Amino acid sequence: MKLLLSAFYFFRMVLVLCIVVFSSVQTVLAQETVPQEITAPQETIVPQETTDSQKFVIEKEYAPKNDLSNVPDEYIEEAFNFNKQCHSMPNLAHYQNCDCLAVKYLDKRIELGHEATKGDIRSEIEGTCPDATGAAGYYYGQCMSNGSLMPSNIPIEKFCECFANTYAKLYEELRSKASPSTSLHLQTQAMISCRDPSLAHKLYPQ
Repeated sequence: MKLLLSAFYFFRMVLVLCIVVFSSVQTVLAQETVPQEITAPQETIVPQETTDSQKFVIEKEYAPKNDLSNVPDEYIEEAFNFNKQCHSMPNLAHYQNCDCLAVKYLDKRIELGHEATKGDIRSEIEGTCPDATGAAGYYYGQCMSNGSLMPSNIPIEKFCECFANTYAKLYEELRSKASPSTSLHLQTQAMISCRDPSLAHKLYPQ
């Protein structure tokens, strides 16, 4: 009797194993027979190299006077370097449009040729690209970050908006070349105009 029970349990175990193995084989076969989606190989797009002259036209909204296809690469590189230097100089970038100046720099280099020094060209183009909008944005941020120094009887946002807009208007109407000293004068006038309009009218009669 014990022998029969042992045989029964043995065959039962073998049957269970067979079922498990059979199920596993079916799963593997099903996975292998599922058709794989065939995707077309993606086309590799090789970026075309952009020349310095093309970059100068693409990146700047100010078109140079000259056809850049015949301009020496060293002239264009020099103008690019001037543009980078301009953006890194707060006393210039906050009052002048560096992109506009870079184009004027290039035009002047082409006009004067190799003999002109970089200083000569900068003197020729100085103050020719005033950026009232950029200056207004800069001074609005400066005003807001120094709220403790502003008038306490006027909301800081209102005062700084007045200060920035007044400065921009004065800067736009500036007849002489822009410089740090003229900018300081305009800041003072804008500050008094927004703080005490009646005093500003007496000090700066139109």
